Amino acid sequence: NGLDILKPKIAVVVQQQLDSDVSGVGFSLNPQNNCYDEAVISANFGLGETVVAGVVTPDTFVVDKVQRKIISRNVSDKKQAYVLADGGGIREEENAEPTASSLTDDQVLELVSLITKVEEHVEKPVDIEWAYESDKL
Repeated sequence: NGLDILKPKIAVVVQQQLDSDVSGVGFSLNPQNNCYDEAVISANFGLGETVVAGVVTPDTFVVDKVQRKIISRNVSDKKQAYVLADGGGIREEENAEPTASSLTDDQVLELVSLITKVEEHVEKPVDIEWAYESDKL
């Protein structure tokens, strides 16, 4: 078709659907103040759709990327989660512990390491969607 395969303009990504325990989005720079030394993680239990679509106020973690230190933590009252439904699709359910932190400190720092690697690879700030299933990122 005359397309240059070395300069793609579009890509199709096919991914396996995870039955995530917790998921969300991560930013390699703080979108609130444009600080390049801070990463921001937003998270909720279940599938990431509740975070992306604004269904809940997610837990938010701000991390100093240079010192690898969590500098701010806001654990929200996350009443709802979306989970995979038996037979396909998703369903809404109440979080068993809505005021519990969705991520451990180690998970937050693991996410920041991943986000930093992606940022270094593409040589510009990034935001990514991520998920943990059975404690595996």
